Amino acid sequence: MNKKGFIQNIVFVIIGLALFSIVALVGYNTFTEVNDDIQASEMRNQSKASINDLHNRYPSTLDGAFLTIFILLWILAMVAGWMADSNPLFIIVVGIGMILLLVGAGFMSNVWDDFSNDSEFITFSSSFPIMNFVLENFLLNAVVVAMSVMGLMFMKSRVN
Repeated sequence: MNKKGFIQNIVFVIIGLALFSIVALVGYNTFTEVNDDIQASEMRNQSKASINDLHNRYPSTLDGAFLTIFILLWILAMVAGWMADSNPLFIIVVGIGMILLLVGAGFMSNVWDDFSNDSEFITFSSSFPIMNFVLENFLLNAVVVAMSVMGLMFMKSRVN
């Protein structure tokens, strides 16, 4: 199927990033409770140390994975913007679509702020500094991504 627009893919990416973040935070909360029970159990010390090591590495691993996914998706969006064969006037349509996506990004930023500042998760959300920064400032980050993609689309029309 020949599709010129891929706005639904961008929406899925935004929702995917939000779900990844929420699952990571809830997973860390659950893993902390399980780790506390394991440390209090009658298991061997080597097993306890291994589980505790995994627990200590969990936030930094998922925080780095989130940053990697975010940067790779940004690069993918810029490549898709460069490879799109369209009229330079299409930038206006993309701009209108991006405005709608930015409104959604603002809502997502507010949802993340409410979720991460919940009394049950506030102690765990500080363990994910990159994820917190990106999602609390998601509107600003989405503007940077949108402007870079639109800028590349405009530059391509000038180069060719």
